[in-house]
Amino acid sequence: MGKYYAVRKGKKVGIFNSWYECELQVRGYSGAEYKSFTNIESAKAYIDNKDEIYKKNTENSLIVFVDGSFSKDKNIAGYGCAFIWNEKLIHTISQRIDIKDENLWNVSAEISGALAAVEWAIENGYERLNIYYDYEGIQKWVDGSWEAKKGSTKSYKEKMNEYSKVIDIFFTKVKAHSGDYYNELVDELAKKAINQPEKRVNIQFDMEHNVDLTMFRMIVGETDHIPIQLKVGSFVFNDNVLNKIAKYFWKDEGNKIKELDSIEIDFDIRKLICLISYITIEKQNFHARVTFMEE
Repeated sequence: MGKYYAVRKGKKVGIFNSWYECELQVRGYSGAEYKSFTNIESAKAYIDNKDEIYKKNTENSLIVFVDGSFSKDKNIAGYGCAFIWNEKLIHTISQRIDIKDENLWNVSAEISGALAAVEWAIENGYERLNIYYDYEGIQKWVDGSWEAKKGSTKSYKEKMNEYSKVIDIFFTKVKAHSGDYYNELVDELAKKAINQPEKRVNIQFDMEHNVDLTMFRMIVGETDHIPIQLKVGSFVFNDNVLNKIAKYFWKDEGNKIKELDSIEIDFDIRKLICLISYITIEKQNFHARVTFMEE
């Protein structure tokens, strides 16, 4: 694996591909600052003096940069997320979204990106998340500095409050279009989402079920003892809960668990809809959709 040599203070500031090139810039230069990295993102962050900020906030914490974008011509919005762990970029999201008729446009993308970031962090077992944002509402609707008046912003605040019971959420404001590498990256991801073709997937569901709280408790039983869980309304979820539900409906159709090779579950936290794919030993595929309904 190659190395990147970042010179923050030297005869020439920049990123170099060899120690020889780096040494030419720092040898004999009083107060030179330089460091080697295994990935270019961290090297750029070092040059931009962002690494010290990250170190203060990222110990045992996941960092995510979020941004939204809107195309008036296409009437399409999208968001981008960039996740950083131990100073390394580990995951990105570029997603287009539907625009609700609330005249929020770009704001809808911004808050959708923040929610998606928290959901991804929860689903992947992180306990602490720092959200880096350039749109003030990301934080101010949550902490009450701004009053959430519209349906989308009210829903955003409510969901963030629910998620904060599962994961520690912190906010850091960054200046838009200031040259910050990760902020520029998520801006590009948000714009890329707008230009992505809309995904149209038609799945024939073999089973469809509505689950109210009474049925949920009957299937799942007690969940208080589960260490990592997500509470949405009156429902409590984690991987074990979703697997129990998937297996319950498979057996409810008269099938046997031993017939299965694997189960794939896609859970939409915001819509409270669980899409389940059952793959049998004979490699047959069956699909179920489970909708959780508040009483």
